Amino acid sequence: MIWVFLSVALNAVAQIFLKRYALFTQGFEGSKINLALNSNLMLAGFCYAASIVTWISALKTVRLSAAYPVQSLGYVIVAILSFYIFREKISVQYVIGLLIIVLGVVIMSWRIE
Repeated sequence: MIWVFLSVALNAVAQIFLKRYALFTQGFEGSKINLALNSNLMLAGFCYAASIVTWISALKTVRLSAAYPVQSLGYVIVAILSFYIFREKISVQYVIGLLIIVLGVVIMSWRIE
């Protein structure tokens, strides 16, 4: 299951790099090569690729029906990272929604045998 969480984390980090890239490109007047070779874009691509590799590794041993709901935790991770890195505001309603997501993942992952 560690591969599932690693895949989710890598996917969330890719989103952060894409946001940084988007901010970098605002008003950018340099060459298209500089845009394409930007480190944030490259790191996002690396994180996405690593996320896919770790997801495939996870699916070798974890049921898809158990692993896939964990992907929802990406919303939570991105919200937390966005709050700290980009100083994005998070409302009480948003926090409640994130807690509901976490609760949903816990309930769906709970094994009753």
